[in-house]
Amino acid sequence: MLLRSLAGPVRAALRTLQGSRLRSDPSSRATIRRLLALARQAVERRDQEQIELLERGLALLRRGHTAGERQLVAGWRELSNRMLLATLAKLPAVAPKPLVTRVELIGLLVVEARCEGR
Repeated sequence: MLLRSLAGPVRAALRTLQGSRLRSDPSSRATIRRLLALARQAVERRDQEQIELLERGLALLRRGHTAGERQLVAGWRELSNRMLLATLAKLPAVAPKPLVTRVELIGLLVVEARCEGR
């Protein structure tokens, strides 16, 4: 039972390490949805170049921002798709992150309340 209760926190830690959680900053949500929709279309067309550009934008949205980056991202909402892709091309390429493929439990500490009868 105890090990089963660890499954949720371990999955959450893996998602965080993998970078799969995008920032939920309210000002970025619409931009995230737009980039993901464009990415789906690019995948359907097998447009690797556009997929890589969209990955750059999503990588920027995954992490914290400087004031200048926040202003840059806010401007993405008004851009046409063509101008947005041109802007994303100016961002640095995304460095591949190593994937966590396994989590190993190496110890377990169980703390119980003290019984008065002992």
